[in-house]
Amino acid sequence: ASRRLFIACALAMKLPREDMRFFERTFRRFDFSTMRMLHFPPVGDFSTDKLTRDGDALRIGEHTDFGMVTLLFHDAESAGEGLQVKKADAGAGNDASGVACTNTGWIDAISRGGATAIVNTGALIARWTNDEWRATAHRVVVPNDAAAGRDRYSLAFFL
Repeated sequence: ASRRLFIACALAMKLPREDMRFFERTFRRFDFSTMRMLHFPPVGDFSTDKLTRDGDALRIGEHTDFGMVTLLFHDAESAGEGLQVKKADAGAGNDASGVACTNTGWIDAISRGGATAIVNTGALIARWTNDEWRATAHRVVVPNDAAAGRDRYSLAFFL
């Protein structure tokens, strides 16, 4: 599956035919792939030190992933509720972690039903494309009281 994703990225970037397998060759030499099962336990009382400037309670704060891409799969119960992404402004600078310096607003990235994969671009693809493809800043908030009382599970495949 990752091989097909690599070729799709190369096609989207309109790489020359001789470079079409660049990502596949790179990952064969240096395998950066990791799969993690992520568990967010129910949230008790919200302490003020865990709130964002907007007043949202966080399960995990704003960050970007360091690899090429991340495929994220959610449990059926939460359907990804609480996952938010932020699009970087064109020409906006990044801080040391790769997170865009301007606040363009958060977008809910919930499942549209059925089996859903969220694809986040990472810092490595941003570096390889000279920021033409930017790393996706994302976070997980507690969207409501019902979600606060539930466990939340995700499966992340980092490439």
